[in-house]
Amino acid sequence: MVVFCLYFTGNMELRVTLFLLSGQSSQSYLCVCVCVCYQFVKISRTWAEAQSYCREKYIDLATIDNTEDMDRLRKVIDGSSGIKESVWIGLHDNINSWKWSLDNSDYYTDGTEYGNWYANEPNNFGSSQYCVVIEENGHWNDIACAIEFYAVCYDGERQLYL
Repeated sequence: MVVFCLYFTGNMELRVTLFLLSGQSSQSYLCVCVCVCYQFVKISRTWAEAQSYCREKYIDLATIDNTEDMDRLRKVIDGSSGIKESVWIGLHDNINSWKWSLDNSDYYTDGTEYGNWYANEPNNFGSSQYCVVIEENGHWNDIACAIEFYAVCYDGERQLYL
């Protein structure tokens, strides 16, 4: 079986990957991978308000599945008029475990749990830190959800198989 994957890098360069899979099938597949798109929202809100805004205007708060997503997100934040503050992403603690706001299993890479936490984080300091921000240096920090920060929304697709 032959699988062709076409995708755009963060610099919008087209890349093509060819996979030859062993097996009896004579079918071929085309996989078009589309860049994950992020939108910086320069309005301070609580985590819940930011989530509602992102869901209304885009898809959801930013979800980060790998280092490539993180690099793209950092470029959006860094390119937003020199913002040097923490910003909300879609990660939150649903009491049992950390969970992404975007409830779409098709987005996530199977078997991968990407994280970019500060050392000793998450720590739920004061038993009140259930939401996550990205700090200026790109590391994640759990923090109280009622604090107001700017946000990064997710506005794109992961991939399409033809």
